[in-house]
Amino acid sequence: MGILTISINDKIEKALRETAYKIYGAKKGSLSRALEEAITLWVNLKSKKITQKRRFYAKKGDTIVAKATSLQELAGKLTKLNISLHDVLIFSDDEDIKKDRYLGLKVVDRELKDK
Repeated sequence: MGILTISINDKIEKALRETAYKIYGAKKGSLSRALEEAITLWVNLKSKKITQKRRFYAKKGDTIVAKATSLQELAGKLTKLNISLHDVLIFSDDEDIKKDRYLGLKVVDRELKDK
């Protein structure tokens, strides 16, 4: 079993201790168990990010016309294909990007009233 000596922000430490005690009880090993779980989740998340490349796609109508691992590369491929960026829908398989994010103009229908 490894031993780590770390320094963390006081607020984070307090939140960690409170949460660990609520979940595992105020007994010996509860803090170690919570930290081990947190570190395992972090390592798994970060190792997936390192090994998994982000992919971007350009879709025109129902057809995917280009694929790339960066937006710059995708733009270059579309330029070579003489396809305007305005004519395609660009999306990614990256979970971080998919999370309810809209990166574009928001059109709001407003009725103008005379005062």
